[in-house]
Amino acid sequence: MRLKNLTFNNILRVIFAFTLVLSIQLIAQNGDSETPSLPGPPSEPTRTSQPADQQEQTQPAPSPNQVTLNQPETDSAATLTSAFRSVAAKGEKVYEPIVMTEISQLLWAGYGTISNDQMLRPVESVENGYPLELHVVTESNVFRYIPQTHSLEIVSSEDVRRKLMLATQKQRELLDSKVLITISASLDKVPNANATYKRKIAYIEAGRAAQNISLQAAAMNLASQSYQVMDLSRVRSLLNLNFQAEPVITIALSRLKGSTAPEEAETIESAGSKQAQQQTQEQPQQPAKIEPFKFVIIVPNDRVIEQDFFAVTEVLASSGVKVEVASSTMETIRGNWQGSIVPTMLLRDIVVNDFDAFVLIGNSLVRNQFDNEPMVVNIIREAYRARKLIGAVGRTPLILAYADIIENYRITGELSVRKQVENAGGIFTNSIVEVDEDFVTAVGTESANEYETAEGVLAVNRFTRSMITLLQGKEPQGYGLGESQPRSRRQREMDNSIAE
Repeated sequence: MRLKNLTFNNILRVIFAFTLVLSIQLIAQNGDSETPSLPGPPSEPTRTSQPADQQEQTQPAPSPNQVTLNQPETDSAATLTSAFRSVAAKGEKVYEPIVMTEISQLLWAGYGTISNDQMLRPVESVENGYPLELHVVTESNVFRYIPQTHSLEIVSSEDVRRKLMLATQKQRELLDSKVLITISASLDKVPNANATYKRKIAYIEAGRAAQNISLQAAAMNLASQSYQVMDLSRVRSLLNLNFQAEPVITIALSRLKGSTAPEEAETIESAGSKQAQQQTQEQPQQPAKIEPFKFVIIVPNDRVIEQDFFAVTEVLASSGVKVEVASSTMETIRGNWQGSIVPTMLLRDIVVNDFDAFVLIGNSLVRNQFDNEPMVVNIIREAYRARKLIGAVGRTPLILAYADIIENYRITGELSVRKQVENAGGIFTNSIVEVDEDFVTAVGTESANEYETAEGVLAVNRFTRSMITLLQGKEPQGYGLGESQPRSRRQREMDNSIAE
């Protein structure tokens, strides 16, 4: 055994010596005197020239209705300290157009993608939730920035700067600037966060994005000024945001005196005009877009019956309806179970004619369904006079009774409100869902003693679908849970005349 081991070791030595001698000879022949280095990571294979449609796509291609932005510069001679000095200097501003190459760089610095996997951004986000949306507002268009394709999508073709100015601290600079960037946060995209802190987390991320844009602007000899959005509802409507998105910051961009735009650079206005013309040529016979219905859901400031709320919002969201959630506070509202609701506007900011339908969702308390009950009563009374559709769930038909607007109307709800409804002249039917002209009422999911919880959710779903159907000018269908058949105004007048 020992002899075999020695023989094997000798063989290894011979192989090693032979390899060493061969290596020295090769180096001598090639005249290479450099010391060999350790092997590095494998290099990327050389790509052969192929047609564009056959090459591997590193990022999603923009859709036809998007304006492709110039590729941003990822290397610059400007330093961070020089950008700090430029921001602090605040030179004289000149309100001239900002060109496409500059807007491309600013948007990329604010919320663009740094790598092809789309998960690296200039702003850190909790668990890669990325709840922010950036919009560019110009003299004639509103664009939404799409980081994945580094492009702009046209949201509307109108000048909304004056309206945006009125909703954002009423600063004249917002009207004078040729380009504005608005940063919004979708609170529902903040993952695994306590509801109380969702808004704070999203606002911190919005602040970081705004700071990046400000520093990038300073490095490009541009001036930027950030303003807090004051009227969330108005700005949300201008930017066509969903009801869970909150506009946070509007940044006004201008040029510093003495600086010039890059030569032969295209303005965003001309790019938007070309895209609009192209869409018109490609789709010359498109029918006019029907604006979605607008609902406002009025909720109390605590203990909201979340089963009712989420059952309603789920149906509305799937129907493409615009929704606002109004309360007496803008703070996150606690639900009656484990959920939470984020209001999007204050009760005092409701303009009745801005909405097609009003929905009342109550709380789990027996009394005082709303903390600011007189204001809610006045809103509902005004909505009734304006012939708006009104929906009430659970105990909230109390508000209809207090508003004194339900005489001879068929109303349902929890049994606890029967006396107040009848005292106000209403006809309490004890149905699960009741539709009578401009009123749609339903028992809520809290009525578990009388109905199964699943049936309660189903009733609230049908309640919501009935409201949408009525707005579409149709008769609600699918009754069968004990609801009365819906009555039109003509039918109600006939019933009243017969009763008399």
